[in-house]
Parts: sequence; C-alpha cells; structure tokens
Amino acid sequence: MKLAVDAAEGSALWEPLISHAITAYTRPFILSKVRARLDHMPEFPGIPNELQDVHDTVRKYRNTTIAHSQSDLVMPLPIAILDDTGNGKDVIGVTLIHPVPGAFIGHFADLIMAMEDLVDQATQPVLKRLRAWLNLDPPMLMGDRRS
Repeated sequence: MKLAVDAAEGSALWEPLISHAITAYTRPFILSKVRARLDHMPEFPGIPNELQDVHDTVRKYRNTTIAHSQSDLVMPLPIAILDDTGNGKDVIGVTLIHPVPGAFIGHFADLIMAMEDLVDQATQPVLKRLRAWLNLDPPMLMGDRRS
C-alpha cells in the first residue's frame, strides 16, 4: 500500500500495486483448501462497523474487477479500424478499466491497519501458549541428543 501511495495515482505502478494490496487483503476472507476463512474463526471479532463499507467495496472490487472482470468498472469494447474512405479494415478489442481512485486508498489503508490490529489481538493467546511452550521445552540445537 505504501509503495502504491509513494508511486502516486496515475503512475505505471499504481494499478499493479493496488491490485496486489487488494488481492492480499481479501485472501483471508475467501474459501481456501488450506486454511479457514478469517471471518469464520471464533477468535476474530469481526470487521469494525465503521470500516464494513470499505471492506465490502474492496471485496467487491477484487471479485468483479481483479479476479473475474465482470463489473461496471471493466468494459471490453470492439473498435473498428477504418480506412481513409470510411470502410472497415479491421476490428480490435480494447478494455477500459476504472482504477481504484486515490481518494479511496486512505480508507483502504485504515481498514488494513484496523485488521492488522484485530488479527494481532486475536493471535495473542496462541503466541502466549507458544512462548510458554518454548520456555518449557527449548528447541534442540544441532548435535543435541535427548533420550
């Protein structure tokens, strides 16, 4: 996100970096064969109410524009190439994409920070248990042999 903001809206890096941020953000909220959805975990308190609209917009943008390209934000169009007399010579396809506006990115950054805080809080009990386990049973060093 920071790299996209530093690159600035309209730069060649803006859209790829924002698309990556949106994809990375939404990954924990979609079905996976290797992990549970974050919003289905009992430890996760949920999306903050004040950021729910931002979350929904980011997910919708990912689903309709980045992942599936089925939205009002993406419009494939045929373009007819004409000769000097107005007769058709060829047809090409062009896709118009409405990128994420810079004004929305501040809200998205707020959502990312809030979600990082919520996930950090939700994982504290696990970290506590892992740290306690590590202190009780230090890892073996190379060459150590325990009976």
